[in-house]
Amino acid sequence: MSGTLVGTPKGRIQNRRCSLFSWALLLPLLGLLLYPLSGVANELSTNGTDPAEPIQKKARTAYNPFAGMEKDGRIPKKGLPDDIKNPGRWRYVPEGRIKPGNVIDRLFVSSFITPIVFYEQDVGAGGGIAVTDIDFRQQRRREFAGIFLSYTTEGQQRYSMVWQRWLNHREIKDGGIAFEERSFLRGRGGYAKTLTVRFFGLGTDTTADDETSYTDEVTYGGLFVQQSFPQPGDNAVYQLGINTEHHNLSQGYASSVPSTDEEYPLLFDSSDDYGMLRLNGMLRYDTRDSQHSPYKGGLIELSIDGVPLQSGNSAAATTALEGNWAFKVPGLFHD
Repeated sequence: MSGTLVGTPKGRIQNRRCSLFSWALLLPLLGLLLYPLSGVANELSTNGTDPAEPIQKKARTAYNPFAGMEKDGRIPKKGLPDDIKNPGRWRYVPEGRIKPGNVIDRLFVSSFITPIVFYEQDVGAGGGIAVTDIDFRQQRRREFAGIFLSYTTEGQQRYSMVWQRWLNHREIKDGGIAFEERSFLRGRGGYAKTLTVRFFGLGTDTTADDETSYTDEVTYGGLFVQQSFPQPGDNAVYQLGINTEHHNLSQGYASSVPSTDEEYPLLFDSSDDYGMLRLNGMLRYDTRDSQHSPYKGGLIELSIDGVPLQSGNSAAATTALEGNWAFKVPGLFHD
């Protein structure tokens, strides 16, 4: 089954428009991927014009993969400067994990290239690549970037990028760096064409037999900031973000179920060629000892997700109040 729409002139126009857009998005992503490979220096010499080549060569010669680490790869606990508030919420990176050079030079230390190969009956055979750089632009582990690309024989495709910069970052006197995990700026963007999005109708009386599918082409982008206050690592955390997305819908390709546009034509047409601007905010009081793997502490969070602009000139918003608590369990369940 071909992934190209041939049903209506509108479908052909949308498919051609989104195909052109996907290539327009792919080229800048590839450019961003190749930029670090050029080996352009991020620091300038004292005259402010020429790359600091002698400094770079010295750094490469002096690089020690075990600096700040033990031979078995273990990272000993490092004392942080006395003026750092809330040291338990800072993460230490030893000098041995900050290798100089471009993406290829730093491969498997602070950069990773992963091939993607898969097969699904409805979308065909697919392949792609994921490039992850946790020392993007050689900022001594202050920035992260990832690029993810995939395409299938039936035309399903995804191109996306994510970038992040830690807002509280410190050099450690004896080598290495530390960053505070709660405060960062993050951006993302991409394009995805999914051939088998499922829809079961609206309401509480829908069943599995109501399943339909449609193709969703979405373009999206966003930027948000999260920061602890008033001091880095404090319990109070806020987040502010802005996101935009646009959806084009077309015939679905899930096998053995009808296409959504055939079963729900009015709802389908009203949801096609749909865009929105989203603003969101969050205020959290968080006593946990870690953002991702807490052993103790809890949080209470108030969030709002608003859509001040969307197709049809309507506006909407949702609010949520959430809380949880982490505690240690007996050794039978945890080491």
